[in-house]
Amino acid sequence: MSFVLEVKLRIKPEHVENFMAKLAENAKAARTEPGCLTFDVSVDPNDKTSVMLYEVYADEKALEAAGLKSDDTAGLLNYLRQRTLSDTDLTKIQAVIRRLGADDFEERLKAAREVESFGPAAVGPLRTASQSDPDYEVLYRAGECLKRMGKSRPCQLARIWIQ
Repeated sequence: MSFVLEVKLRIKPEHVENFMAKLAENAKAARTEPGCLTFDVSVDPNDKTSVMLYEVYADEKALEAAGLKSDDTAGLLNYLRQRTLSDTDLTKIQAVIRRLGADDFEERLKAAREVESFGPAAVGPLRTASQSDPDYEVLYRAGECLKRMGKSRPCQLARIWIQ
């Protein structure tokens, strides 16, 4: 039996463009997860602030592998909260990620522990850094943080963008 997750959002008009760019990153990553059969984004053609996410998982096992349970509404809300960043949180995480390239080795280790303490919310910014940061040390250490943190779904949708 497949499981479907449908999320309807209303985005603040001034944040639609940034939100959609972040959502495109999230959707691309989600589509690569084992058991995720579909991740579609629908935008109302008459109202660009009205967005619907539609995910289909192969079975309950795949849903649970993504950190979700079919009968746990509170757990789903918690899952989304853990992965949803405010602009302030994103700025903090990005500043800590920059410190992964510090000259001082102990500072790099401290930054790694600190960014990992953000939990699933740090996965998106870490993945970006691990794939494209111009500082090789940051790129490498971001990848190592991701390995230690294990598999977690990225999402950088800022709370302030959602009405």
